[in-house]
Amino acid sequence: MKRFLCMAATLLVSTTVFAAGELEINDSPLTRVLNDHNQARVSSCNDFISLRKAGEIVKDLPGLSDPDYHTAEDALFSCWLKAYTVEHNMIPFNETKPTLGELLTHFPASSAYTVSHEEHENIEQHYAG
Repeated sequence: MKRFLCMAATLLVSTTVFAAGELEINDSPLTRVLNDHNQARVSSCNDFISLRKAGEIVKDLPGLSDPDYHTAEDALFSCWLKAYTVEHNMIPFNETKPTLGELLTHFPASSAYTVSHEEHENIEQHYAG
């Protein structure tokens, strides 16, 4: 039950806080320890992406509880993934989808499935009109 409550709280925080592109936990920006042991505070996805493009790599997220740490880690990955997909034109586009009628025109009802060549000949001799 504790695990369920933690997961529910994590999902609630991740969907409400990080939906707007903000990277804040408990109304404070995320503090990140970088590879060069400097600290950086980020409060939005744009801040994080600009640091990543500058070559900075996150080494640690200090001062967070375990659920908050995983939520922040997931949010940072989500920001990076979204920026990557936009940069490489991998975003979905709105094309018209074929209707059921258009799909069915490719599969005419006069077609039949036969198991073997002999069965096909039998059908042609006895049942074809």
